[in-house]
Amino acid sequence: NAQELSNILWAYARIDHVDTQLFNKVAIYICGRDSLTNFNLLDLSMIVWSSAKVGCYNEALFDKIASYCVHNEILLATEADEKNISMLIWAYATVKSSNHAVLFETLTEHVLSLDNLDSFDSFALTNLIWGLNQFTTPPTELLYKVIDAAVNRDDAKALVRISKSLFPGKKEICLAGLTNKCT
Repeated sequence: NAQELSNILWAYARIDHVDTQLFNKVAIYICGRDSLTNFNLLDLSMIVWSSAKVGCYNEALFDKIASYCVHNEILLATEADEKNISMLIWAYATVKSSNHAVLFETLTEHVLSLDNLDSFDSFALTNLIWGLNQFTTPPTELLYKVIDAAVNRDDAKALVRISKSLFPGKKEICLAGLTNKCT
């Protein structure tokens, strides 16, 4: 079933074990299905995350999952949590999948619709900003939401990671007006 497939790929990715044949067979199986309705968003995000992590990018698989996510409003409305969103964005950004701009826009709009990002841990916030920065400049409103969530945690390490994702290449970043901390 869908959860078993995603769990197997996730386990391989967690230990950095590359089994190209296995990843390709799963991709062929998923791409051959008429529908992805048996897959929840966690299954789909784990599959693309795992594939990206071990370098087994299958364009047809990523296309099918992106299309399903973009065209399934109920899926995003009911299952798009911080883990799923950050895993999807990280995976598509990692494989430099620039032909999925609509997916990035859809996920960005969803995140912007949230009241706050308090449920996002520091890694989810970092992956969100890092991934979006690979293709576009994230909207200012989103940047402020991410910074607010990090500052509210008072987690200096998280703020450093997020700041470096927000402003790659900068040696020191001071977030004047938001915090007195420089990273």
